[in-house]
This record gives sequence, structure tokens and C-alpha cells, in this order.
Amino acid sequence: MIPVFKPALDSEETDGVISVLKSRWIGNGPVTKEFEKKFLSYIGGKYCVAVNSASAAIHLSVISSNVKQGDEVITPSLTFVATNHPILMQRATPVFCDVDYDTLCSDPSDIEKKITKKTKAIVVVHYGGHPVDIDPILKLCEDRNIMLIEDCAHASGSYYKDRHVGIFGDFSAFSFAAIKNLTTGDGGMIVGRTRKSIESARTLAWSGISESTWERVKGKKLKWQYNVVSTGWKYQMNDIAAAIGLAQLKKLESNNLKRKKITQKYNSALKDIPWIETPTVRDFAKSSYHNYVIKLPQHLRDRLSEYLAKRGVTTTVHYMPSHYYSLYKKFSADVPVTNRVWKKILLLPIYPDLMQKEQDYIIDALISFNP
Repeated sequence: MIPVFKPALDSEETDGVISVLKSRWIGNGPVTKEFEKKFLSYIGGKYCVAVNSASAAIHLSVISSNVKQGDEVITPSLTFVATNHPILMQRATPVFCDVDYDTLCSDPSDIEKKITKKTKAIVVVHYGGHPVDIDPILKLCEDRNIMLIEDCAHASGSYYKDRHVGIFGDFSAFSFAAIKNLTTGDGGMIVGRTRKSIESARTLAWSGISESTWERVKGKKLKWQYNVVSTGWKYQMNDIAAAIGLAQLKKLESNNLKRKKITQKYNSALKDIPWIETPTVRDFAKSSYHNYVIKLPQHLRDRLSEYLAKRGVTTTVHYMPSHYYSLYKKFSADVPVTNRVWKKILLLPIYPDLMQKEQDYIIDALISFNP
């Protein structure tokens, strides 16, 4: 089977991991610090903490935004549930906003309609690596003193008006999961505007302990001499993952360029098929091309997915909206575009090592499908 996603790894990642293993320091330490520094430099951010997942990064972002019981958080339903779980974990109320039909990103005009006196934060998702039109949302947040959280899980290497996403909000969360453009196996990053908020998040990511084990060892303190200043979680990244991340970061732009070329080839080959809508990229956007999403009528979508599977081509749907799950059904979801569009979307294989002959095979299969 040709998968939808596949990580692009080579000897550089292997060498990095071996180097960490030989150092005998495999937990959170100097390599993680180096990865944080280089990732921040790449995106043009100010402060960050490397963590073990984007779920952890979003959770810390919601906590650091001081979201509490009784607050409302505006968020898209068309996203992975990890975007929205932290809202429930803080006993706040998710208010689902709609998406732009073409890009599947959070719709600024619908966000504005959903703001109330209880709105504490807005979460936007750069879906598939296409940046949200963030300027109007930033203005809403600034005018009404609302926190902004960017979910950049798909968006390593995505730019909005020539600036990397993840630096606009009060906090942002990146994913380095196995299938992402930049992978560490599992991992994530929380990025923030202020040193104080990010150092607080760093403490929360290490069980509320005020100083990391590496810092204590490096400072030649006795290992039990630390303070616990709050409750927290074990959310830290380790140096094995960070070593993979450092190698991946070096080739992120070149790998994303490969994704762009794959996208262009799909678009060219599929543009004249009347029952397929190919993706849109707005003028303000430079996408990471994490997903390649076509739209087609639902009855054809499901049939096409089964047909391609029989031909050895994997497809998937990202995502069934959160409000379709029993956990979220009680929350407001006036999202007509989301309800309509998620039934039409289908993801085709896209990853840097997708061979030309494999993509030709996928395209031929699509063309030969009888609707």
C-alpha cells in the first residue's frame, strides 16, 4: 500500500540518535536546548519549550492563557480532537467556529460572530499547513483583550505574509509527530511571547519542578535539591527526540519544496476532472503542504476511497468534526460550512519520498475511476 504519510529519514537522524545514546544522557538535556534554540531562530519566535507532543503544547497554551471554568474558547470543530480536549480539561466551554470552504482554516468572520463577554481565548488551526488569515483575528483579540492560540500542528514551514506562523498568537503549539513535516517520532513545541509565561510552562512541563535535572547536574548541585512550585505533568521532550528534530530542521524547507511539487503535479493532472475540487492557496500564504486534500461529493468520496484501497493506495479523512463525537455533542456548533465540507474531503498520499512513478500510478487510478 502507498501510505498517505511517511516520514523522510536518513543517516543524519540515525547519527544524531547514536550520538545521544553514546553520551549516556538521553533525557531532557543539552540537545533539547539546542533544538529549542534553532527552532526559535527558524520561525523567528521569542521563547519556547520543547515537549513530548502537540497535545501537551496545546494543553500548556490553554493553561497559560488562564482559561478557567466558566470561560468560553472559540475553536474550530474541523480539527483533531487534541486541539479541543484541553478546553474541556480546564472545564471551559468550546464554542465551535466555522471554516473557510476553500482552505478549511478558521473563518475570521464567523469567529467575530461567536465572541461574547465570556470569550477568554480563540484557537485557530492552520489546517493542512495553509495559514489562517490571521490579521483580522489579531485585531479582534487586541481590541477585546482575548488570548490567541495558534495550532500549528500542520504548519512547520508555513508563512503568513512572509512571516512564519506561530509567532502571531500569545501562544502557539507545533507538532513533531511521526507523520508531520518535521518529525521527532513524537514531540511538540509551545512558543510564547513572554519569558515569564514560557518559563512557567517549562515548570508545568516538568511536574512543577523549578529547575531541570540537566541544569542541576550541570550546576553540580545535589540531585535532590530542587523546589516544587506548582502541580504539573511529565511533558518534556528528551534528547533522543531532539536529535531527530535537529536533523529534520535542516531539511524542512527542501522537503516542503518536494511536497509543493507533488501538490502542483496533482493539481495539474486533476484540474480538468469535473467532480474533483483541488486545493486553494491564498495570495498571503506559503503553505507547508502537509496535506493534499481534494473535495468531491460524499457518495463519490466513499466509493473512491474504497476503489483506491483496492488499487493499493491509502486515503483518509482529516477530520470528522469534534462536535460529531459524543463528548462534544452538547456544545454549540452552528457551523454549516464544516457540516457540509467535511463530508467531501479526502486526503491523497503526500510525503517527500513519494516517487514519481507512485504519484503517476495514483493519478492514473483517479482518472480511471468511474463516477
